[in-house]
Amino acid sequence: MRKLILLVTITILFGLFSTAFGHVEAVEISSEIVAYPDHATMEVRVPIRELIQSEQPPDVQEPPNFDQEPNAVAKKHGDEVARAFHVSYDATALQAKLSSILIRQIVIGVSEDDVAPRACAIYTMEFTSPQSIAPPKRVVMTQDLFRLPPDAGFEQTVLCAINFRQSYETAFRSILLGHDENLTVQTEWPTVASQASASANIPASPVVTSSGGPLLVAVIAGIILIGLVVVIFRQRA
Repeated sequence: MRKLILLVTITILFGLFSTAFGHVEAVEISSEIVAYPDHATMEVRVPIRELIQSEQPPDVQEPPNFDQEPNAVAKKHGDEVARAFHVSYDATALQAKLSSILIRQIVIGVSEDDVAPRACAIYTMEFTSPQSIAPPKRVVMTQDLFRLPPDAGFEQTVLCAINFRQSYETAFRSILLGHDENLTVQTEWPTVASQASASANIPASPVVTSSGGPLLVAVIAGIILIGLVVVIFRQRA
């Protein structure tokens, strides 16, 4: 009986962790955000190879044609990128407008091992409000680039290395943002007279919140199942 219980537990745990870790593809991009009192600017860097890969249907096993002209690929995905990034000032959702597209060889820098330059599309966007707004006390950003449909057969997450600063600051704060996560920054806006001293102060750390995912579910379920097995074995000992 003990062997049966152990076998069932292992099978369930394997299934849970396969769901959490298996068939997951990660796309690495980066962005730079500067928040002004009444608008924000953003530069998004996406590898050309990832843009081409995103055109491939999930059920097609053959590799895509990576020998496409980079400028044409970047322009083709411009509107998609602009729709995928969202910035809010307090309760006001800002509207994104794509202003330029460039091609450069850059390092994305999601991890310390990511040191090789890649051909990337550089999308510059401006986020504005249709009506007059006060300087925000909170800036929130989300992104859902390359999100796959639920029936794709595998999961894909986009890891975005973000550099954020307010317009009066000289140093960026670095954050890693994934799907289903919100980047929230509490902001203060000094007067013109106090901007010099305010720039020297250490800004509040951004907060990244998540709506959860398969990894969290697997970990919690795994802990519960292991606890049940321990209890059963103790009762039978």
